[in-house]
Amino acid sequence: EIAQLRARGEEDVVQLEYYSKVVPGGKRAIFPMLTKERHIRPHREILEEIKKDIKKLDWYCIADPGSTTCFATLFCAIHPYTRKLYIMDELYETNQEGTSTRKMYPQMDSKMMEFYPNSDVNDEWYKAHDEAAAWFSTEVMDQYGVYFMPTQKHMNKKEHGLSLIKDILLHDLVSISDRCAELFKEMELYAKD
Repeated sequence: EIAQLRARGEEDVVQLEYYSKVVPGGKRAIFPMLTKERHIRPHREILEEIKKDIKKLDWYCIADPGSTTCFATLFCAIHPYTRKLYIMDELYETNQEGTSTRKMYPQMDSKMMEFYPNSDVNDEWYKAHDEAAAWFSTEVMDQYGVYFMPTQKHMNKKEHGLSLIKDILLHDLVSISDRCAELFKEMELYAKD
């Protein structure tokens, strides 16, 4: 069986099924074009590249508030003229004691101010959260007076979003900070089935 799998080019399946090792890539990889060499950049280089246009950029704080597994947040900027996406940083909390709004939002606010100092969180940042976590929007508004808009993932086909991400990767329209280790790992291991 191992020889047959290897003959079909499915070394990733052999490693997973027979040796309990996860191998990124393989035939079932969703983002086979994603590489550290091509897409990951030192954080300081990204900061240097965007510093002259910091006020022109569209800034995003995107939260996936999970209370039982993981609470993840990305901090991104898009240059409105070049359409280049900069993924600046992440918060990735897996300890359930740290996934409450009171624990996470102050960290989110701190990151937003780190990347765009003296900005107005309500007016100069687009803030969104996974629509399945309606509790987060209610809590962050009640506790901090900050509005997070729910995504509308249910209205779109997943394949369309994946296609867009692939195009962005293929055409080098994204720079991912080396601070985003968990994001890179999730994208690298994202596979069909």
